Amino acid sequence: MPEVDILSLKKTAHREGATRFIFNSLSQENIAHVVDLTSNNLHGECSCQHFQMRVKPMIKQGLLDPYSEKARCKHIRAARHLFYEDVIREYVKVNKIEIDDLY
Repeated sequence: MPEVDILSLKKTAHREGATRFIFNSLSQENIAHVVDLTSNNLHGECSCQHFQMRVKPMIKQGLLDPYSEKARCKHIRAARHLFYEDVIREYVKVNKIEIDDLY
């Protein structure tokens, strides 16, 4: 399966709380996928068919390490990226770090 451009996927995201994201489908009109980063023992869970029908059963059967990248669908990867960006932005703000100081 070709790698989805995270930037394109992030453009469809709507935040529903600090760790919950909704992504509009890039391939199907009127379909949305919900990601909760605190579910699944903090590994994240997605409502998309790929995660629910393939990934989640393999994790439950012990066939897939929940820490591996293969245990994350494209929506979970995009949500984690958005969450990390927010954490970094807040860290910079709280610690009064000048962006120029980072380089």
